[in-house]
Amino acid sequence: MKEQRLTKWLQAGYPHLKECGGLPTWLLPERSFDKVTDRLGDSGILEIAHTLDMAPGLGKQQEELPKPQDMPDDAWREACLRWPPLPYVGQVVNACLEASDKILRRLSQGQIELNPFTVCRGMAVLALIPFVPHGRSLLDELAVVLAGDTASPARLITKYADAVVIGDKDTVVGVDTCIEGYRGWPAWFTVFEKHALGFPSSPRLIAVTPPFSDGLAGVLADMMKEAPNDGA
Repeated sequence: MKEQRLTKWLQAGYPHLKECGGLPTWLLPERSFDKVTDRLGDSGILEIAHTLDMAPGLGKQQEELPKPQDMPDDAWREACLRWPPLPYVGQVVNACLEASDKILRRLSQGQIELNPFTVCRGMAVLALIPFVPHGRSLLDELAVVLAGDTASPARLITKYADAVVIGDKDTVVGVDTCIEGYRGWPAWFTVFEKHALGFPSSPRLIAVTPPFSDGLAGVLADMMKEAPNDGA
């Protein structure tokens, strides 16, 4: 069986990206990320990346990649800290979590009459575009439609979600029209959707109040351990 070297690189670098990006440990744990990337494999990852011309030529260079375990932790962290969009990681993830919660609640209540496909694609593009180098032109257009600032991509996500929740069709259609103007982005979402629908399970986010923390995680774990003993 061919070694999935690109997949192993992503899995090895993911914990360092989470740490440097300030993401909480509970968010998409490494074991869950590994399952996703293992199922995609190198071919699936490259198929998604190639629609936006990310990492050109990488497919031919896979066999030349060294083993990720040969890269020391300090080198991983230095590489992450040198990545220009790193400050956006935590901001965009938090904005996506909050926006998705608002939108899904309204959708489940039948209070949104917008096309779910359009909304999903708009959210996906807004979440990814800050991290794609040649996405600047589209990002500029989206910022105009959303009356926002390209320097605050997380805020653009929030403004888009607000437009969806209040049923602002003009803004949602305006965002979708911008996306349609760039061939690579609709193509990327088509491939992304295909792989997402191909997964055997659909992970769901669980909202917790008060805010999730290591302490709260311990309490929940104790409750889960005690529950089976109640009927003993």
